[in-house]
Amino acid sequence: MDKKYIERPAKNDKFNRSAYNAKYAKEHYKRYIADISPELMEDLTEFCSRKNISRAEFLKLALTTLKGLEK
Repeated sequence: MDKKYIERPAKNDKFNRSAYNAKYAKEHYKRYIADISPELMEDLTEFCSRKNISRAEFLKLALTTLKGLEK
């Protein structure tokens, strides 16, 4: 394809990656904040490191496990 016929944005219309990422995060995620004791935080961090999972994955695993206990 000939490059001179490709429609390109104007020079001043540059893609703003950080604005895009912020908008995407706002539309697709919710923030969950909790105050926990230092000991609990240390246990959580150690567990996540050992299992190589994120805190979000830990929360998902915990909820899945608790839901299974309800039945």
